[in-house]
Amino acid sequence: MRNKGLTPLEVRNALRHFCKYWVTCSLYHYFYRSVRTKFSVKLTSLTGLTFLEILAALLIMSIAFIPMMKLMTGGVERARGIDAITRSAFLAEGKMEEVRSLILGTDPSYGFSHNYTQSATAFPSPNGSFKYTVSDNAASNIKELNIDVWLDEDANSVFDDYEYGVTLDTKVADRG
Repeated sequence: MRNKGLTPLEVRNALRHFCKYWVTCSLYHYFYRSVRTKFSVKLTSLTGLTFLEILAALLIMSIAFIPMMKLMTGGVERARGIDAITRSAFLAEGKMEEVRSLILGTDPSYGFSHNYTQSATAFPSPNGSFKYTVSDNAASNIKELNIDVWLDEDANSVFDDYEYGVTLDTKVADRG
């Protein structure tokens, strides 16, 4: 005598049929004997995504994506500022050594009595966007030199508060 329950093949076919047309299927079955299902909202097809689901996914992605982009642009801006300050420091050091060598050098057209003040002047290429000023107090025994080097972003030849730059100060004594 044959068992009146469903065979495994019949259970599988019944599950395919129910899950194809119903959103949720909670299957409780007793091995080879019976199939019980609990179901809710009926859909015409379970293939593909609805427009609302796509919009929800885009919203969630944009909530995470926008702050990441702000962090990346902020990082790029900080790296640009650090690069400008580093280049300004190297250029200022080079200009300071150049002026000191003119002051302490043996060339008669320069020397301690010469005034080395210069207004905003651009460096030669490839550093043409950097400008410098040299101020000299023209004292008799001790010269006070002040060198400002900055990235002139607005090209107005003025070291503004928002521009990246470096200021070096030194004193040079007359040894002769």
